[in-house]
Amino acid sequence: MIMFSRRGARLAVLCVIVAVGVSSAEALEHDPAAAGHDRDRSTTPATPSGLFPRFPGANYPNSTSITGIDWGPPLRRIGCGDNLPVTWAGDSVVAAFGDCGGLTGNPASTTVTRITDRGDPLTAEASTEWQLREGKGQAGRKISGLISLHRTLYALFRNANANGTGSQLGWSTDGGATWAFAAWTWESTGTLGYPTFVNYGRDGTGSADPFVYIVSPDSPSAYTPSVEPARQGMVLVRVPASRIRDGSAYRYFAGTAHGQAIWSNDPGRRALVFRCQVTRCLRSQISYDTGLHRYLWWQQAYLGSPDTRWSGGFGVYEAPSLLGPWRTVYFTRDAVKDASFRDGPGDGGSFPTKWMSADGESLYFVCSCENAFTIRRAVLTLGS
Repeated sequence: MIMFSRRGARLAVLCVIVAVGVSSAEALEHDPAAAGHDRDRSTTPATPSGLFPRFPGANYPNSTSITGIDWGPPLRRIGCGDNLPVTWAGDSVVAAFGDCGGLTGNPASTTVTRITDRGDPLTAEASTEWQLREGKGQAGRKISGLISLHRTLYALFRNANANGTGSQLGWSTDGGATWAFAAWTWESTGTLGYPTFVNYGRDGTGSADPFVYIVSPDSPSAYTPSVEPARQGMVLVRVPASRIRDGSAYRYFAGTAHGQAIWSNDPGRRALVFRCQVTRCLRSQISYDTGLHRYLWWQQAYLGSPDTRWSGGFGVYEAPSLLGPWRTVYFTRDAVKDASFRDGPGDGGSFPTKWMSADGESLYFVCSCENAFTIRRAVLTLGS
């Protein structure tokens, strides 16, 4: 692994060799659950119905559990940059800007920022922890997913290759000031071009099982979704939290059998956990709303360009389990013209778990809208 200092200077080089494959005897695992918190969870991915009376272009039918979102206006914009995955780490929210430089004004491919809110995100103080300067756009690694486990920050770095493909795991044991990188990458699997962690509570607490989950478009690229109809959607990967640095421990969701989820070390067996058959999907962030026992999945609506900071659309989907059934809470193809939103959609958005009310209905939404860390309130409307 390679360690970098706060400003990107190389400190040390340590060689770590990790075997990504395992024997065929270990290739499949059966599990009756996949981070499902409800007993009535589905173990088969839902399929679109084709009927979308409220949200034309959405990939799934409207939700009857969460029937809408009351968006507040943009209340605060911080720094400069895109992507903006977030996680709840200790007493703070940690976020990662892509390009532009975050708070510093100094261009960097990645800027890790700590946000200390003292209970109110609108008066939060932000500070820069670390920058990686490798180049703009595809030329530099950028963080697409963050999670905190046992006081260690883990990040999924996309653009492992200079053409915008592949991804790599990194971690920081000092709050984000220095980072180490795994020697292995996902570039050879044909998947995980824009991976992100499923976020639960503070420092990863609140998960129903001992696994860390990752979702990604079924494409090796962070810039284009797959052109294969069978691969137009999202894949799900998991790893025991205790083995997150071990490349051989990761398993792909490979469908279901007899009501049980199948997990395989062979990426060729992967199955879609979310299908994008109506509108293509690419970049996303996902978090678990403990108060409502629902996953909230923000997804970029890919309409030909991955750059949706100032224009384009997005959707918010919900489900009781990572396996579905997924339903649409909100969808727009034009966020600027949508009367309920009226802002650039950003190319990354999420509902930070630290800023959720106890009942799960009142949230704060964070996005890279207008190329800045944008905060706005969001109140969920519940079905009867």
